[in-house]
Amino acid sequence: MTVSYAQQFEDVILWRALKDVQNGAYIDIGANDPVVDSVSLLFYEKGWRGMHVEPMPGYAQKLREARADEQVLEAAVGEASDEIELFSFEGTGLTTAIPGFAKQHEKAGRELTKIKVECVPLAEIFELFNRLHIHWLKIDVEGMEKGVVQSWGSHPARPWVVVIESTRPNSQEPAFEDWEPELTKRGYGFAYFDGLNRFYVHEDHAELATAINLPPNFFDFFSLSEHSPFSWHLTGRLNAAEEEIAKLLARLEQLLAEREAHDVHTKWVESELAKVQSSIADRDMAIKWLQDQLAEVRIEVEARDGTVEWLQSQLTESKAETEARERAIEQLQKQLADAESLQQKISAAEREVASLGATNADLIVQVSQWEQRAAGLQREMDLWRQQANALRLQSDEIRNSASWKLSAPIRWGGHLARLAIQGTKSTLRPAAAGGLNIVRAIPWIKSPMLAAASLVPPLRRKIDHFSLVRQQAQEALQTPPAAAAGINAPARADASDVKLYPRAAQILHDLGAT
Repeated sequence: MTVSYAQQFEDVILWRALKDVQNGAYIDIGANDPVVDSVSLLFYEKGWRGMHVEPMPGYAQKLREARADEQVLEAAVGEASDEIELFSFEGTGLTTAIPGFAKQHEKAGRELTKIKVECVPLAEIFELFNRLHIHWLKIDVEGMEKGVVQSWGSHPARPWVVVIESTRPNSQEPAFEDWEPELTKRGYGFAYFDGLNRFYVHEDHAELATAINLPPNFFDFFSLSEHSPFSWHLTGRLNAAEEEIAKLLARLEQLLAEREAHDVHTKWVESELAKVQSSIADRDMAIKWLQDQLAEVRIEVEARDGTVEWLQSQLTESKAETEARERAIEQLQKQLADAESLQQKISAAEREVASLGATNADLIVQVSQWEQRAAGLQREMDLWRQQANALRLQSDEIRNSASWKLSAPIRWGGHLARLAIQGTKSTLRPAAAGGLNIVRAIPWIKSPMLAAASLVPPLRRKIDHFSLVRQQAQEALQTPPAAAAGINAPARADASDVKLYPRAAQILHDLGAT
């Protein structure tokens, strides 16, 4: 289907008459835009080629760019042989050399610009085009049609069809009377008026008039271009649709960019997620390792707790043993002190015996026996010293041991308890001695006091123990054999003033028995 680009369907009518011509030629004077309102574009698309004459530099450049294989002449057409002044209205096809028309356009609010361009006669254009057959010639020069036709002169060129705008600019007022005679005298007859243009057919091709004198109709099988004024509503909708499409495309690009950014972000998130998952796996492994370590530590702690309990039991046993040893050491130290005191007494006795110079054999024998007994006591004292030293060493080891240091608070508590007991003893001892003196002085009070002491078992045991020690001391301090032999023995202390441990009393008794 043919597309019409012309303003008034001029191309449709011309194509109806000339469609059988192959590779035809045309001249378009006042060509204007290469697409919008173009009469030649339909023919150009059908393979025709021609020449465009356009005085406006902007439109001329557009024609050169769009029709590089056609001739474009940037000039005005008329009888003048030099430059002429044109009144230009940018963006329109209203450029004219007629001052009156220019003022009308200016009053209508259009901006006027004056330019000077070269003016070329139509006869020269025919020469420049130099084609044997010109199938159509279109003239649209905004009121300058007479000058263009008159500049044809005597040139023999006869285009088959001539189309000339025949009303005053932007009106329906006819304006062809001045120049139509120029056409008729050159053999052209009027064929058709479309409301804006008049179509003339040369007498050599009069048969074309039949195809031209009908308006565009259905049987021309054409469609309108988007720039046609008859499709402005459709063009507006198309433009709106294109704008919407442009917006949608822009939005699509934005969405694609967002999607790309989202994909990048998603990849980053997936990467970070993989890292986090890897980190979580590593942390899970670390947690499991820590749990295993914790289980091992718990087992070790439990084992250490058992060890601590065992050490505590050993410490308790050591404390008990240490206390027993301390008590034994204290007893041995006291016995050793008593033995040393006894040794001093024996030494004093020996010195006394030696000073008397006794000659009695029995006494000598007795003294020898005493010496033997003293030697035995000396050996026993040495043994006690060895045991005491061993106990001291063992005691030092115990005091330097960790268990001893750990049990210091317990010992301090025991020591304080012993001090309390000793204080009680030191308090009770004078009371007990005083009670015994009272019993000696008042014998009948013994039974009530013993009955009262029985109410306090520890006190009763102390009284019984004290009575036993006193009895043993009295037996041990009986008159020695030296007195029976007539030897003046040293005066002995009163038995009531001597306080001996049972072992010392036994030793003293044995000495007396010998």
